[in-house]
Amino acid sequence: MIIRANQGNLPPLLRFYANLPLGDKVGHGLLMGTLSFLVNWAWQGQCWRWRSWPIPKGSVVVLAIVTLEELSQGFIPSRSLSWSDWFADLGGIVLGGWLAVRLTRSRP
Repeated sequence: MIIRANQGNLPPLLRFYANLPLGDKVGHGLLMGTLSFLVNWAWQGQCWRWRSWPIPKGSVVVLAIVTLEELSQGFIPSRSLSWSDWFADLGGIVLGGWLAVRLTRSRP
């Protein structure tokens, strides 16, 4: 999907959703939330501790990759660097990571 977006060649269905009010932001949140959930689930909800906060390892990795990808859009003519997209990604990553950690901790 990233390659097609970089080429300015998204499928019609994705272009439709991206043109809805907040459709692009919801899409970012859902995609990155799903990715964060799957990575954290695969890593069995492993976390680092910062003070009393658990920081899911998978979410940190996904956030680093997503941040680099978002920054790279500033150098691609068909894309645009957007902090609002990054914040939508961040929201999805946090929620997806939280859900994966919560579900892995509740398994017997």
